[in-house]
Amino acid sequence: MDVFLKLFEEQAEFSEFFKDLKANKTPINTLGVSDSVRAHLIYAVCKKLDTPCLAVTADDESARRLFEDLQYFFGEDVFLFPKTDLLFYDVEAKGKDITTLRLDILGRLAEDEKPCYVVTTAEALGEVTLPKEVYAQKVISFKDGEDAELDEIAQNLPELGYRREDMVEGAGQFSIRGGILNIYPVGVKSSLVDIKE
Repeated sequence: MDVFLKLFEEQAEFSEFFKDLKANKTPINTLGVSDSVRAHLIYAVCKKLDTPCLAVTADDESARRLFEDLQYFFGEDVFLFPKTDLLFYDVEAKGKDITTLRLDILGRLAEDEKPCYVVTTAEALGEVTLPKEVYAQKVISFKDGEDAELDEIAQNLPELGYRREDMVEGAGQFSIRGGILNIYPVGVKSSLVDIKE
C-alpha cells in the first residue's frame, strides 16, 4: 500500500498540507477534495504521521461511505462508530447490536495494541461514553480456577455498559442466579461465560 502514499508525496499540495500539519497549524482547510480522494488522503496522512485517525462526518450516510472507502486502505483496522438510536416505542429495541459495537470499538481503542481508525458522525461523537482511563480501570479479566467476587463484578459491569437481565440472550448482558454469573462478553469470540462464586 506504500504506493498510495507515494502518489501523494509527489504532489506539492500534499507536501504543503503535511508541513502545516506537522507544524500544528490547525485547523487546515482542504477544498476541492472529492469523495473518492478523501479516503486516500486520510490514509496518506495517517501512514505518513504513523498515527491512528478519527474521521468525523456530517451524517450517517457520509460516515458509512467513508468507512467503506477506508476499508480498502486499512482493511479490518477501520471501524464505524455509530450513534445510538432513539426509539420511543420500544426502549429494549434500542440497538443491542449498536451498544455492543460501540463497546467493542471503545475496547479496541483502550487496548493501544495497534493503531485503529474510526469513522463517526458529529452526533455520535457527542454522545456520552466512558473516558478511556475509566474504561481501562473497569476492565475485568477472568482466569480458570480464580476466585471471583460476584457482587463486586455485578456492580462494575453496568459501568462498562452491560445490562443486568433475568436471562442472558446477547452481547453486553449479564445475570446472576444461584451464585453463578452468566455474562455475554463484548468483543470476545466465545458467546457465554459462566462464573461461579
